[in-house]
Amino acid sequence: MDTEQLKERYLPLLKRNWIPLLLGLIGLLLLSYGLISLLSSNEKDTVVIEKSEDNNVSSKIKVDVEGAVVKPGVYELDNTARIQDALIAAGGFSASADRTIVSKKLNLASRLVDGSKIYIPQKGEETILTSSGSVEGTININSATAEQLDTLSGIGPTTAEKIINLRPYSSLEDLVTKKAVSQKVFDSIKDKISL
Repeated sequence: MDTEQLKERYLPLLKRNWIPLLLGLIGLLLLSYGLISLLSSNEKDTVVIEKSEDNNVSSKIKVDVEGAVVKPGVYELDNTARIQDALIAAGGFSASADRTIVSKKLNLASRLVDGSKIYIPQKGEETILTSSGSVEGTININSATAEQLDTLSGIGPTTAEKIINLRPYSSLEDLVTKKAVSQKVFDSIKDKISL
């Protein structure tokens, strides 16, 4: 078939059905556009929902940084902050900081918890306060393991578990108030424990 024969055969058909053919063509274009839009929007507008472990957990914590730092004070940090982040927030070590003791006894990569206190000693001081709030050489009653508590005089495995189960403590005296230990045991261990 040549071109003339094709025109004679299909031209009358096109003239009679041009509206349905035009609408069909427009429909195909709109369908193509819709599919392309749908596929591209799925790639760009993906919604990610992260499940929180605990809805009551704040994304911020407060940490007290004191001692030989440039700007001592309480700082609000992300709940994933490390000791190094708290020291940066406090302006870093002051000139009087005992960097030797800090490098030996303080792990700058330790994760902080809300309410932590970090004390940086000055040259000549012997103690350092760690991120969990315990003075070097003492046992933190809010974070110690049963085995660590068991090393204290008058504390056995049962009392150690009792101390752990009654946490948290806001003061050392809470050990007696919450009936975790007797006054006599508390008096014998109070210099060996911290918050």
